[in-house]
Amino acid sequence: MANQDETRDIIIKAAQDAFTKYGYRKTTMDDIAAATSKVKSAIYYYFKGKEEVFKAVILSESEQFNREMEEALKTLKNDPVALLKRYFLIRLHSIKQLENYYGALRDENMGQFDFINDIRSKHWEQEIQTVQTILESGINQKIFMIDEPRVIAIAIVTSVQGIEHPVFLGHIKIGDVEQRLEAIFHLIFNGILMR
Repeated sequence: MANQDETRDIIIKAAQDAFTKYGYRKTTMDDIAAATSKVKSAIYYYFKGKEEVFKAVILSESEQFNREMEEALKTLKNDPVALLKRYFLIRLHSIKQLENYYGALRDENMGQFDFINDIRSKHWEQEIQTVQTILESGINQKIFMIDEPRVIAIAIVTSVQGIEHPVFLGHIKIGDVEQRLEAIFHLIFNGILMR
């Protein structure tokens, strides 16, 4: 069983690279087989076709992001300000590492796959819930003064999506993002009204 799991993981990793390089539409099962140094029939032993391989890649990348967030939540749970900053950084740094995942979430043409729509919905809700948990922790510790943490969580997740889109398209570099994040943090924590 361990060998089968390892082989499946090798196929997923090779497919991830192929989809990143060629895109979903241009990647063929031959490309995936060549990247794994296996015959195409070996790929079909584990997957019915390209769509199923792509689904496995997307789910694998999604799990990677979730693991990073869970680790951050464990290590920084007593510091909601640092945790909120860490959320932003993990989210933005993962864009290039999880290119297939984020590409599928944005590509309108991917809506033809039911699993993509399901992942989009879960991703959106999971991110909102993560940020809401951080905000509620800050409220409980009397660090944040927020009446409706879910509404603010939705606003924060939406603002992150606004930054990540130009990063994903290559219009701004990840390194330049930290300055923009600081502006968002300033806005979140201080507002724009003079006091």
